[in-house]
Amino acid sequence: MKYPYALLLMVLLWSCQRGPVYEFEWPAEASYTLPATVALPQGWEQYAHFELVETQSGEVLGVQPDGQGRLVFMPAALEADGPQRYALRPATAPAGPAVHIQDDGRQLSVLAHGQPLLNYHTAVVMPPEGLPAYYRRSGFIHPLYTPQGKVLTDAFPPDHAHQHAIFFAWVNTLFQGRNIDFWNQHKRTGAVSHTEVLEMQSGPVFSRFRVRLQHQDLSDSSRVIPVLNETWTVTAYHLQNEKECYLIDLLSEQQCAGDSALHLLQYHYGGMAFRGSGQWYDPGYERQAGDSTNLLGPGRGGFLTSEGKTRMEGNHSRPRWVSVFGHIDGAACGVTLLDHPSNFRFPQPVRLHPSSPYFSFSPTVLGPFDIRPGEVYRSRYRILAFDGEPDTAWINRMWKAYSGE
Repeated sequence: MKYPYALLLMVLLWSCQRGPVYEFEWPAEASYTLPATVALPQGWEQYAHFELVETQSGEVLGVQPDGQGRLVFMPAALEADGPQRYALRPATAPAGPAVHIQDDGRQLSVLAHGQPLLNYHTAVVMPPEGLPAYYRRSGFIHPLYTPQGKVLTDAFPPDHAHQHAIFFAWVNTLFQGRNIDFWNQHKRTGAVSHTEVLEMQSGPVFSRFRVRLQHQDLSDSSRVIPVLNETWTVTAYHLQNEKECYLIDLLSEQQCAGDSALHLLQYHYGGMAFRGSGQWYDPGYERQAGDSTNLLGPGRGGFLTSEGKTRMEGNHSRPRWVSVFGHIDGAACGVTLLDHPSNFRFPQPVRLHPSSPYFSFSPTVLGPFDIRPGEVYRSRYRILAFDGEPDTAWINRMWKAYSGE
């Protein structure tokens, strides 16, 4: 994060009546660093629950341990240019979860203040009637919602039934000398499946779940051969400070399932992918190179990158972020995916499809690489789901907060 704890003015006070109080200032320019974190005060490890108050307004804010020695909170809305002052104290009971997870045995449903935020599918979802069974899939996120309840994603779309909302799959690979395609399910050489739920956490600031997936070699019809074990850590927040949105951090960690490496060959798509709303897809609409950010009509979902590029000129560019947007049920809304500087080959090339509301972060565009036994291939992305049109100034501030630059 851009504002290290050393820049914060922190004073530890003690009150005999109410127990310890930890006071600190939060710089005005750091208010966009969302979610915000502060180090757990020394000696406070025995406390499990906390209360945070913005001292000038008296506003009580949610605060939640992240399990790594930090407390996470959302700064109050700024009323002045000066720093905000906060008082932190232990609480006797946990605050009610503002963001929580429900597990019905088939999917994990994340809700923010009782409203749906996203679903992750633990059970196999069968394709719609008329599609072959080999398009079935687990281990993907769908739907992803906006705060106003618009569904931003699509699964089993009519033009590419193998695209499953928010998913991760490689395309052109070699495993033990065999060509394996984990993306194009109709080839029936590879698959990606959910295997187990590792952790779930709900709280006043965020919810988090960790799940395990497996990338599988199906080239031998008599057996399934594990290729990669993958862990997703998905952390979801409801931001209501400068601009209301749902913020989701997704960490993917891929490791070889055995002693054989996976060789990823150069290819023009594949990786972490997003498939947008069916209302942004119109097979009869011919897109032109001049498509702009104003494509907000039915079937006219648009793209915008951090470099100001749109659908046609942005393909295989290397932006810091990509927005996909359009009208859903008559209202403008969209989603932005942020690339993290720690990612392999950052900024990663992106595949922007010429006619469908789909894109992927695709490091294989730049050439081949391997995932070897004993190594961990990590990918970090932040997802912003919002109502209204994309605000580039706000997105850039959010990317700076995410990247620490």
